[in-house]
Amino acid sequence: MKTIKSTLIAILTLVSVSAFAKTGKLDETKTAALDVVIEQQKSGKVLVGFENMSTNVVKIKIYDTNGSAVYSKRIKDANLMLKRFDLSALPAGEYSYEVSSAGYSVEKTIVN
Repeated sequence: MKTIKSTLIAILTLVSVSAFAKTGKLDETKTAALDVVIEQQKSGKVLVGFENMSTNVVKIKIYDTNGSAVYSKRIKDANLMLKRFDLSALPAGEYSYEVSSAGYSVEKTIVN
């Protein structure tokens, strides 16, 4: 379990450093309870990761341009998570990625 946790922390750190190196801005949002990374990758995939610093349930949702949910997952008892989304089968357009937990919400819109 420690190896998995260490690996996820390393990946989140690398993604954050990569985002900073590309844009000069850190594409990451931190709150007291949730540390979130939402990063569009060159391959057309989107990487969503979080570190849950509390025991709250975390929700990941993806909405299309019309506001319809195309993905929704409720995650309980997860301290770290890293998930790659490939929406290439979906129509081109803007998709909003939302990661939320008990009063905290991070949202980022990405063009597919």
